[in-house]
Amino acid sequence: MQDLCESIRDRTMEANRLRPAGIEDQYVFAPLAQVEVTGVDIGREDLVKPVMERVWMKVSYPVPTQALRDENGTPIKSLRVGINVSSDEYVLKAGVIGNLEIDFESISYNW
Repeated sequence: MQDLCESIRDRTMEANRLRPAGIEDQYVFAPLAQVEVTGVDIGREDLVKPVMERVWMKVSYPVPTQALRDENGTPIKSLRVGINVSSDEYVLKAGVIGNLEIDFESISYNW
Protein backbone atom coordinates (compact mmCIF):
# COMPACT_ATOMS: atom_id res chain seq x y z
CA MET A 1 0.00 0.00 0.00
CA GLN A 2 2.89 2.34 0.83
CA ASP A 3 4.50 1.63 -2.57
CA LEU A 4 1.21 2.50 -4.27
CA CYS A 5 1.00 5.80 -2.38
CA GLU A 6 4.60 6.71 -3.25
CA SER A 7 4.20 5.82 -6.94
CA ILE A 8 1.27 8.24 -7.29
CA ARG A 9 3.75 11.13 -7.27
CA ASP A 10 5.52 10.02 -10.49
CA ARG A 11 3.61 11.41 -13.51
CA THR A 12 4.27 12.41 -17.12
CA MET A 13 1.68 13.88 -19.46
CA GLU A 14 2.66 11.46 -22.25
CA ALA A 15 1.64 8.45 -20.14
CA ASN A 16 -1.66 10.00 -18.98
CA ARG A 17 -3.76 7.93 -21.44
CA LEU A 18 -6.11 5.12 -20.49
CA ARG A 19 -5.64 2.22 -22.87
CA PRO A 20 -7.41 -1.16 -23.14
CA ALA A 21 -4.51 -2.73 -21.20
CA GLY A 22 -4.98 -0.22 -18.36
CA ILE A 23 -2.93 2.64 -16.98
CA GLU A 24 -0.49 3.19 -14.15
CA ASP A 25 -2.28 3.98 -10.90
CA GLN A 26 -0.81 7.45 -10.40
CA TYR A 27 -2.61 8.75 -13.48
CA VAL A 28 -6.01 7.69 -12.16
CA PHE A 29 -5.32 9.18 -8.73
CA ALA A 30 -4.15 12.52 -10.12
CA PRO A 31 -3.82 15.65 -8.01
CA LEU A 32 -7.26 17.17 -7.30
CA ALA A 33 -9.05 13.88 -8.15
CA GLN A 34 -12.05 13.22 -5.95
CA VAL A 35 -12.36 9.62 -4.79
CA GLU A 36 -15.54 8.11 -3.37
CA VAL A 37 -15.89 4.47 -2.28
CA THR A 38 -18.99 3.09 -4.00
CA GLY A 39 -18.94 -0.55 -2.97
CA VAL A 40 -17.10 -3.66 -1.90
CA ASP A 41 -17.37 -7.17 -3.33
CA ILE A 42 -15.51 -10.49 -3.23
CA GLY A 43 -13.17 -9.53 -6.06
CA ARG A 44 -11.57 -11.57 -8.78
CA GLU A 45 -10.56 -15.20 -8.55
CA ASP A 46 -7.77 -15.15 -11.16
CA LEU A 47 -5.09 -13.13 -9.35
CA VAL A 48 -1.77 -14.23 -7.86
CA LYS A 49 -3.19 -14.42 -4.30
CA PRO A 50 -6.69 -15.02 -2.99
CA VAL A 51 -8.67 -11.78 -2.81
CA MET A 52 -10.10 -10.73 0.54
CA GLU A 53 -12.15 -7.95 -1.06
CA ARG A 54 -12.33 -5.61 -4.01
CA VAL A 55 -13.06 -1.98 -3.20
CA TRP A 56 -14.83 -0.02 -5.96
CA MET A 57 -14.32 3.72 -6.17
CA LYS A 58 -15.66 6.49 -8.34
CA VAL A 59 -12.85 8.81 -9.36
CA SER A 60 -13.90 12.26 -10.59
CA TYR A 61 -11.81 15.11 -11.92
CA PRO A 62 -12.83 18.73 -11.20
CA VAL A 63 -11.27 20.28 -14.31
CA PRO A 64 -10.34 18.87 -17.73
CA THR A 65 -6.72 20.06 -17.46
CA GLN A 66 -6.11 17.76 -14.46
CA ALA A 67 -8.15 14.80 -15.77
CA LEU A 68 -7.17 11.36 -16.91
CA ARG A 69 -7.29 11.12 -20.73
CA ASP A 70 -8.69 8.38 -22.90
CA GLU A 71 -6.76 6.77 -25.73
CA ASN A 72 -7.62 9.69 -28.05
CA GLY A 73 -6.52 12.33 -25.54
CA THR A 74 -10.05 13.36 -24.53
CA PRO A 75 -10.34 14.29 -20.83
CA ILE A 76 -12.45 11.91 -18.75
CA LYS A 77 -14.81 13.45 -16.16
CA SER A 78 -15.19 10.29 -14.05
CA LEU A 79 -14.80 6.51 -14.01
CA ARG A 80 -15.10 3.58 -11.65
CA VAL A 81 -12.05 1.59 -10.56
CA GLY A 82 -11.55 -1.43 -8.31
CA ILE A 83 -8.68 -2.38 -6.06
CA ASN A 84 -8.33 -6.07 -5.20
CA VAL A 85 -6.77 -6.60 -1.76
CA SER A 86 -5.42 -9.89 -0.41
CA SER A 87 -6.02 -11.11 3.14
CA ASP A 88 -2.43 -10.16 3.99
CA GLU A 89 -3.22 -6.60 2.82
CA TYR A 90 -1.40 -6.57 -0.51
CA VAL A 91 -2.84 -4.62 -3.43
CA LEU A 92 -3.07 -7.21 -6.19
CA LYS A 93 -2.22 -6.45 -9.78
CA ALA A 94 -5.48 -6.63 -11.75
CA GLY A 95 -4.55 -4.92 -15.03
CA VAL A 96 -1.91 -5.61 -17.66
CA ILE A 97 -0.73 -2.10 -16.83
CA GLY A 98 -1.28 -0.91 -13.27
CA ASN A 99 -2.99 -2.47 -10.28
CA LEU A 100 -6.47 -1.11 -10.85
CA GLU A 101 -9.40 -2.91 -12.37
CA ILE A 102 -11.04 -0.38 -14.72
CA ASP A 103 -14.78 -0.40 -15.35
CA PHE A 104 -14.59 0.91 -18.92
CA GLU A 105 -18.37 1.11 -19.19
CA SER A 106 -18.45 3.64 -16.32
CA ILE A 107 -16.39 6.29 -18.13
CA SER A 108 -18.18 9.64 -18.29
CA TYR A 109 -17.27 12.66 -20.40
CA ASN A 110 -20.08 14.88 -19.01
CA TRP A 111 -18.31 18.05 -18.02
